[in-house]
Amino acid sequence: MITGNYEVIKSINTSLVLDALRINDELSRSDLSRITGLTTGTITNITAKLLDLELIKEVGSSLQSSGGRRPVLLRLNDDGAYALAIDIRTTSIEIRLVDLKAKIIYSLKKEGTFSLDQGTKLIIDTIQSLIKKEDIKNKLVGIGISIPGWVDYETGKIIKLPNLVGWENYPIKQELENNFGIPVYIENDANLSALAELWFGKGKKYNNMVYVLVEDGIGTGLIINQQIYRGSGISIGELGHIPITNSKKQCSCGNIGCLDTVASAKAMIDQYLGITNQEIDYITLIDRINHQDKDAFKVFKNAEESLGFAVSILVNILHPEAIIFGGKVIHDVPSFLPLVKEAMIGKALSPMLQDTVIFSSDLKDSNSILGAVALVFQTTLQPYSLNSI
Repeated sequence: MITGNYEVIKSINTSLVLDALRINDELSRSDLSRITGLTTGTITNITAKLLDLELIKEVGSSLQSSGGRRPVLLRLNDDGAYALAIDIRTTSIEIRLVDLKAKIIYSLKKEGTFSLDQGTKLIIDTIQSLIKKEDIKNKLVGIGISIPGWVDYETGKIIKLPNLVGWENYPIKQELENNFGIPVYIENDANLSALAELWFGKGKKYNNMVYVLVEDGIGTGLIINQQIYRGSGISIGELGHIPITNSKKQCSCGNIGCLDTVASAKAMIDQYLGITNQEIDYITLIDRINHQDKDAFKVFKNAEESLGFAVSILVNILHPEAIIFGGKVIHDVPSFLPLVKEAMIGKALSPMLQDTVIFSSDLKDSNSILGAVALVFQTTLQPYSLNSI
């Protein structure tokens, strides 16, 4: 069973109205008619239905008027619809219930490396607990899932999570929809980090951009015309699995010399062990890098030079408006991004590099889970966006 709100929202005209309100915050009915191209009669009917469903609300009158009665302003009702976002990582699972403005209503984060059975039990138990509350169940329009690996977006099947054992060929969308009757959407973490920037971050003003995620693996999310570009298969943007280094280490994908083997957080820990014979965790490594430990900085230097070379290739091929860097390594080592940018000079074509804005995300550790939120609301609020008309 799909919720009634979802059935209403998914119509083309309704989605255009909701998308206009999402982008512009507050609009009159005449504003909506002008922006969407819909007739005033159609706008009146749609807004009446949305007001009845409490998906939008009236918030007073506009200060601007051409004479006569001032028009009433409308805006999204933040509490009118909820999304459930699930962020599966190599070292944690996080679950958030949020409203239309991504304000957190419920949050749970469990640290650890979860097997498939452990992880799905945590997810299913949490959803069951939440939807027992009638007010939540009635407003929940979808579940968005971020995963650090390969996914078949159309079927919602997890193909493989390279850094997690057992999460292979698992039809998570089918399982959750069969259990709960709520639409489920799944995407990899790099794509969702890019989408989060588009909806909630500094990427709002760019139509075409690349997001580079530097975590235990390295991935890229590609936005073209303000939509995720997914290619034609199970995965895209696997920058970490391009064999461009001299490393002889076998990557988790099975190949030799991938970028992931030198520039990811996991790889840097492994390299430090190889140089010093000391087993340390990620936090200790970052502390030593930031304090200019000789061996840690050697590992770090190799990582930023390799990543700079790889991203230069992206600039030369795609020439995006912006490249946004995120992930724990970017945020935990302030000097990382400036050195990556320096490493790109002389490798990326100069005119293209000068045209491309490069910066780090402000969303920090929340990118992928906010992307899962955006995925739900984009599919419901914006299945037919203003950008497509």
